[in-house]
Amino acid sequence: MPGLLIIGAGGQGKVVANIASLLGHWDRIAFLDDKFPTLKAVHEWPVIGKISAAEGFLGEFEEAIIAFGDNTFRLELLKRLMGHGFKLPVLVHPDASVSRYTTLGPGSVVCAQAALIIDSRIGMGSIINTGASVGHDCVLGDGVHVAPGVRLAGGVTVGDCSWIGIGAVVKEQVTIGRNAVVGAGTVVIRDIPEYVTVVGTPARIIKGDAHAGEDLPARGKSGPSKIEAGAAGPSLDAPNFVGFLEPDDPRWMEVLRKVPHDLFHLPAYLKACADHEGGRPVMFVYDAGDHGLAVPLIKRSLETFGESFAGHFDLASPYGYPGPVNWGDTRQDRLAEAFANLETFLAQEKVVSLFLRLNPFLGVPDTILSQFGDVRAHGPTVYIDLRDEELSWMGIDKKNRKFISGQLADGCVVRRDEWDTVDVVIEAYYETMRRLNALPFYFFPRAFFERLMLEASDHFHLGTAYTPDGEIMGGVFFSEVNGLIQYFLTGTFTKFQALSANKLLINDLRLWGLERGHHTLHLGGGVGCAQDSLAFFKQGFSRLRARFCTFRQVLLPRVYHELAGAREAPGEDFFPAYRRP
Repeated sequence: MPGLLIIGAGGQGKVVANIASLLGHWDRIAFLDDKFPTLKAVHEWPVIGKISAAEGFLGEFEEAIIAFGDNTFRLELLKRLMGHGFKLPVLVHPDASVSRYTTLGPGSVVCAQAALIIDSRIGMGSIINTGASVGHDCVLGDGVHVAPGVRLAGGVTVGDCSWIGIGAVVKEQVTIGRNAVVGAGTVVIRDIPEYVTVVGTPARIIKGDAHAGEDLPARGKSGPSKIEAGAAGPSLDAPNFVGFLEPDDPRWMEVLRKVPHDLFHLPAYLKACADHEGGRPVMFVYDAGDHGLAVPLIKRSLETFGESFAGHFDLASPYGYPGPVNWGDTRQDRLAEAFANLETFLAQEKVVSLFLRLNPFLGVPDTILSQFGDVRAHGPTVYIDLRDEELSWMGIDKKNRKFISGQLADGCVVRRDEWDTVDVVIEAYYETMRRLNALPFYFFPRAFFERLMLEASDHFHLGTAYTPDGEIMGGVFFSEVNGLIQYFLTGTFTKFQALSANKLLINDLRLWGLERGHHTLHLGGGVGCAQDSLAFFKQGFSRLRARFCTFRQVLLPRVYHELAGAREAPGEDFFPAYRRP
């Protein structure tokens, strides 16, 4: 019998391995997970390598499946496995009820006591979780997750990569758009647009715009046009556009509607960072019609290094976790083609070096990036899975749970979006930075926060922590985009350190995210992702880890070495070397 390779050894991985073991179709079941080699086994199933090593196991394992809850990520990895040549099985728990007239796409998983009624069609890489029922003639797209206890009546349509939360009920003949999130216990009685989050009875939109997911104008049928480097006129629906967009260009948001993205990709964030970091905010876009690439960047002139460098530039991601994002066809050759076009365009623009901070949860895989430059892993970051309230609470260590419960019982509170407290929270942040001897860069001016407050108000939020006596202990600036919460910039006044406002703030964001149907709360790591006191503090709130990486590429080596001069040293981690303080 053949072997089965399961990518991801977390909770979903255990579920998948258990179903596969019950089915008895495979003589060997093993995991790939980025916790390897620290994690060597899950129950009787070995962990034999990292996720990036999947292609190397093709000779040993004929079949493979992805076991990640994130819909977009799961679907992307499944397509990569197919590109490598793996077969994608369909796993149906023996206790599930599936009509013989139901079709299941490759890489799909049906859990115990789920019921799929006659003539339903389930797309590639979808999950029908424990006790969920899918009525007759339902059509579910690729990468859909139907959570435990969901009830889909007959004729329901669910778009690609949508999430239907625990216990939700969807009325017959309703259409739910792609990349939508239906919160736990929601009752859906009318159509739901794309790219929105809905909660309540009946469902109401709490995040996203009812028009945000509308289809863009249809592409013409005249065939690909010539690549237009930096052309300002054509719509991005015209194939083969390569160039920079400015933040005020409406096509910037047109691109973001096509891709999973974060706060760090929004035009307001780029403008705020460019003002602080010095430079011009741009987004590189490569659009080839059925697939494309977008990279938010700050473009800086190198003329300050001498007249001979006039007309030369370098590019860097803004502070945070921006990273390149892509849409459409995700096969390796397509992504490599997109990056090759990026490389060619930047060299023509006299860009000397490119530095990217990658997003741990979305974007172009490291395996593609490493073909064009140096991908460096800097360490783990901590995140909380918000899809299960009890598990997210029990993931906090016992000491912190006891402390939080005690503080709440004593009357400490957190209030959100009380913007009249913003100056006090900024001062708490500055005091924290001074206490940590932070570099001047980290003292973001009030104008930085103000721009995000005004121009990204749907996504940028403030949490303020109070003592039982009503004094402000500190606060956090945080974001919510596409179900991902970023615990961004935080500070506590020295005199209130013993009250540990951050513990209360993290727990409050956890509860808030659960209420709003979000999937992840990202806490980040230590300074520079080091295993320092900050990292250990965050690790007390979850055992889940992601990996933070950067990407470095020298596009014009001769000019780079002239700029770096004596500053360039073998093994030096600072990039680009010529900007080292």
